[in-house]
Amino acid sequence: MMELDLIEVIRIVMKNRRLIIFIVSIAMVAAITYSMLAPMIWSSEAVFYARSNKSLELTQSASSMSKMIKDLVESSAQDEAMACVNIMKSRSFTEEVIRRFSLIDYFKLTDPDSLANMDDALERIPRVVFINYDEDENLVYVRVETKSKALSRSIADFYVTRLEDYLKHSRMVKGRTNRIYLEQRVNELWTTIDSLQTAISQFQTEHKAVNLNEQSSQLVLQYSDLIASKMKLEVDLVLAKTNYEANSPIVKDLELRLSALGEQISKLEKADTDSIYLFRLDMSQLPSLSSRMAMMQLEYDVMRVVYDYVRPQYDAAILEELKNLPQLEILDQPRESGRRVKPRRGVICIVTMLMASFFSIVLAVYKELIVSQSDRLSELKASPK
Repeated sequence: MMELDLIEVIRIVMKNRRLIIFIVSIAMVAAITYSMLAPMIWSSEAVFYARSNKSLELTQSASSMSKMIKDLVESSAQDEAMACVNIMKSRSFTEEVIRRFSLIDYFKLTDPDSLANMDDALERIPRVVFINYDEDENLVYVRVETKSKALSRSIADFYVTRLEDYLKHSRMVKGRTNRIYLEQRVNELWTTIDSLQTAISQFQTEHKAVNLNEQSSQLVLQYSDLIASKMKLEVDLVLAKTNYEANSPIVKDLELRLSALGEQISKLEKADTDSIYLFRLDMSQLPSLSSRMAMMQLEYDVMRVVYDYVRPQYDAAILEELKNLPQLEILDQPRESGRRVKPRRGVICIVTMLMASFFSIVLAVYKELIVSQSDRLSELKASPK
């Protein structure tokens, strides 16, 4: 039955071959005419890596950072790449591109309202500029397709250079913010350390040498370590908030660790003899002079530890602010294309021929069915009842 149907279709095609050839010919002429008259579209593409933002090198090098933070910082390159994509797709960035290259004229927008023209141009930009991010390769692609080789290359090049300038400025601002904060902390810490050195020296001169016993010294050392760790975490948290969003996992982790350390210090200070802690801060048990000496020594040790922690970060912040390193690692620079991307004349002709052939065959079969049914009705009417 199937073979019979196929044979019937072939018979219909052969019978109506002139109609089929006529329809296909008309369609092919239209396709060739369109492909010859359609404007040629030229493409230019840039491919780049987004370098991981190093403005947080200050906190990355901190010994107090948890493994989770270090893992997050290592994966920050993906966040940087996504940030690059979002910046380039932003309205302000896109409007700058439109104005720079007079794309309102390119799109032939003639509305008397300039704002309406800009809105229409913003809607048409995605047909010309294609920005994509490859998560597997961590690559950003910027492809521009216009009627001009030079225009496509210029727009693609502008996207890369303008993004580079934006990232450098952003990095410089963050570096300056970090440097100012750390400079203040270094100066405050050094002033406190200098005052404590003077006070300890005067105290020892007035009261001769006052030495703490071994148990008291251990108590002061343990407590000062906790306070110093807390102050270092506070520095890390301020820097993290400068460079990351408030809801960033890095910020949240630092806040949790700082809160836990604060609770640990609070319990230690309030611990009683039945506490699980093996030591507690109770300066009242020390002799009067030893107690005063212990408090000054504790504060001095804490400030010294924090100063030694912050000073290298301050030095790094100064260098970070002055750095002018490239923020993007360009793999493929934009260039003028040697071949057009549109219209694809061969594809247009082949697709048109196939569609026209299918349509003409369906039309021929439908025509034969109509004729066949009409003949049957005529025969039925002509036959005697």
